[in-house]
Amino acid sequence: MRLLLRVLFAVLIFCLPVFSILAAENLICRAPDLYTYEFTKTQITREARIGVSERDLGEFFSDYFLGKKEEFSYITEYQDREQDLFNLRESNVMRNIRELLNHLTLFMFGVVLITIAAYWILLHYNRKEGIRLAFKWSLVFYGILWVTFGLILFPWAPFKSLETEDLLLRLITSGFITDWFLAGIFISAVVMGILGSITWKLTKPRRMFW
Repeated sequence: MRLLLRVLFAVLIFCLPVFSILAAENLICRAPDLYTYEFTKTQITREARIGVSERDLGEFFSDYFLGKKEEFSYITEYQDREQDLFNLRESNVMRNIRELLNHLTLFMFGVVLITIAAYWILLHYNRKEGIRLAFKWSLVFYGILWVTFGLILFPWAPFKSLETEDLLLRLITSGFITDWFLAGIFISAVVMGILGSITWKLTKPRRMFW
């Protein structure tokens, strides 16, 4: 039993920061806010003269990652004829990213179930102090994950197959990636704070006198 409890403490140390990061990245990728903000900041839609507002393009990216749109295709009128803003190369890149995000989302749900089970078992055996200690160690692992993620993310080149004239390469800039990374840190930190508050309430010692 002691070995099982140690394993469950390790599970919490791993699962809490993983869930917070995956939840944050899911929210950022599937919501239109970051896309709209970045496209407005860079004014790329006006420079490229594609006849689409920043908000509409941000909503399109959001709908695609939410699965509301099957294909990464945005038809617009240009010089009295219809054209797709994105070519096959760009569509393939975004399809791969969406598949990766969907797989990570499924993994996140698995992490949630495992975390709930770990909490239930540890509380059942009254290991409240151990749960609090595990949460403190999870904060350390949380920091390690973000450092590792940063080292992997910035050299990562999912758009290396694109050509310089491709619109997607002009939309998703290095500044976009940096803001995405910083937004992930902020939102995941909020999630960790919420998890910490829940943990402290669940492990609050019972008062003998009121």
